[in-house]
Amino acid sequence: MPPKRKAASQNTHPIDDSGVLEAAKAGKWAQFNKLLNSHAELTFEDFNELPPGRNYGVVHQIAFHGNLAALQTLLTKHCRVDVKMKTKGKQTVHQVAVENSASAAFMTFLEEMISQQNLQELISFSRDGAWSQFDSLLNSSGITTQILNTVPIGRIWGVIHQISYWGNITILDSLEAKHPNLNLELETREDAAQSPLDISQGRGHKAYTDHLRAKITAKNNALTAASSSSSSSGGGEGSTAVPAESAAMKTPVDGEGKLCNICYCTEDKPGTIGVACDNDHFLCQDCFTNYVSSESDTVNNPQNIMKNGGRITCVCKIASGCDSHAYANKLIAMVVPDEVYEQYLIARDFVVGKDAVAIALAKVKESGALGSVEQEQIRNLYKKANGTYSCYMCGKCKFGPIDHGWCSDLTYHQGENKGAGSSINNACPKCNWFTKQIKNWPHWDGNFHTEGGSSSSSSSSSSSSSSSSSSTPIANLSLMGKTVVFTGALNMKRAVAKSLAIGAGAKVTTAVSGNTDILVCGNNCGSKEYEADYYGTELWTEAQFMSALGH
Repeated sequence: MPPKRKAASQNTHPIDDSGVLEAAKAGKWAQFNKLLNSHAELTFEDFNELPPGRNYGVVHQIAFHGNLAALQTLLTKHCRVDVKMKTKGKQTVHQVAVENSASAAFMTFLEEMISQQNLQELISFSRDGAWSQFDSLLNSSGITTQILNTVPIGRIWGVIHQISYWGNITILDSLEAKHPNLNLELETREDAAQSPLDISQGRGHKAYTDHLRAKITAKNNALTAASSSSSSSGGGEGSTAVPAESAAMKTPVDGEGKLCNICYCTEDKPGTIGVACDNDHFLCQDCFTNYVSSESDTVNNPQNIMKNGGRITCVCKIASGCDSHAYANKLIAMVVPDEVYEQYLIARDFVVGKDAVAIALAKVKESGALGSVEQEQIRNLYKKANGTYSCYMCGKCKFGPIDHGWCSDLTYHQGENKGAGSSINNACPKCNWFTKQIKNWPHWDGNFHTEGGSSSSSSSSSSSSSSSSSSTPIANLSLMGKTVVFTGALNMKRAVAKSLAIGAGAKVTTAVSGNTDILVCGNNCGSKEYEADYYGTELWTEAQFMSALGH
């Protein structure tokens, strides 16, 4: 049996409040699924903590029962749940599953998810240039070549792209020695995808680029030789053919008889080439070359580069609303001269260049003054597909972005020596505010806050009052007609607080949204406080709530 729960603590936790953990402990899976779907306020950070008095978390209880469907459901809804999380007794999820004789299917899926999490951590370490941590995880994780040869959902770059960004030959050679079948031509997960060679060339890492190109050539030659010996037809071009569904805009087109959409001349010479977008808007080779050069000019055209993410889109996009994909790197490389292609790759790097971001972040820290291009560079580095950001900001001065990666316990590497006389500091670099639990760090709002707390973003019109709501004069407190949410450990039972609020004319809900007027915070209030900050919701203490009731 799983360890028994200790006596109830006054400090409740969102996972306990939801009933999800109890349902998993009891093996009541229909109830588990219902509760998991109905409690939209729960976040992956909630699942990645052990509630007070608990020895097991939700993922441990699922492993104890070996319920594959429950684990798949949990990870589908909250993909960043920590599948390497330890129990209070320091057992991993994998150890709990093995100890309780989980099925082979459960173990296979769990081990695949652990490998995926290891990949996410490897990408974060390589992104940050934390090579000692990268090596340590790579050597201990048992991660497969198949996993390394993927770009996980939610990421744009994989491990090989991050290594190529830094131009680290030693790490590349070490990784390939462990994984000889590493895909050195893996493309990024984005429109107009980039190869590792594209990235290193755009960064100007000539020695690395030459080294990587030699490795790719040697590997392709070996594959061609092996293919030739096993088949009289040979591999050749067919062995690296692009799948039909992704072939659009990756090869030049015959230009004869086509009208260019820039110079409006019709090509009449046989053998001429050009490019065409998905909607067949044609550009001749000369015009396309000049167009790429203009669109990749980081000195005179930085705003447009940021707007397009460094990609080259159809020239008819603005004039006629063409909705074609961006031109593929391979196509651009085949049509334009080498120096123009290199200029294009530099522009792609300009969008998320970490050197530029580091300089811009230093400006934020020192003065809060940033140009619009610098702001967009930083936003593009952290922006996710849903428009939010994969980083955090200070809970006190709102400085951001602060990148904590996938780390859930910020004390783990705090103060760790990085070499060259420096050490890891997970505190706010501006005011030194710190809290160890990642869930207590608000997600970055995309704004660059100045000393006075205002935003340097011209697009921000937020008038959030949460920073001052805790000092709302008692005389102005009223619950009539307000929508209220309670969070954290209150001195009274939650049911009593809800009843009192309803009796005072309020509506009580469980999740913070744009319709929430007041969030009443007890101890350890967690992520709801920062959701309230995002929506501009008033934050009340329990004492203010009682004052509004006339107590």
